[in-house]
Amino acid sequence: MKHETVIPIYDIPIFMTNKVKQLDKRIQKNVPDYSNDKVCYGRCTAIESDEGELLIGIFATGPSTLAHEAVHAANEVFHKIGQDLDVTNDECYAYLVQWIVKEFIEHIDI
Repeated sequence: MKHETVIPIYDIPIFMTNKVKQLDKRIQKNVPDYSNDKVCYGRCTAIESDEGELLIGIFATGPSTLAHEAVHAANEVFHKIGQDLDVTNDECYAYLVQWIVKEFIEHIDI
């Protein structure tokens, strides 16, 4: 199952799936697992086009992995817009992670 949408306010496309091959196909790149040939449970991959457009792809197989990958995705958004993470004023960051998780669980079976 897969879902693609745009992150509100930031206008950054995000692709979500529970199948790693769908992620690789969408970003047109075979990204090696980071798990030393073990089963891969999640991944967040961000690619930037030649025109500077960012696409974030998330693959997750369970809720805890999704939370982990949503943090990586939020980091990519903040990096793209030039926003530093402020741990004393992190409400925008928390809302972004929440939105990513909510969007994923509403459209993807995990």
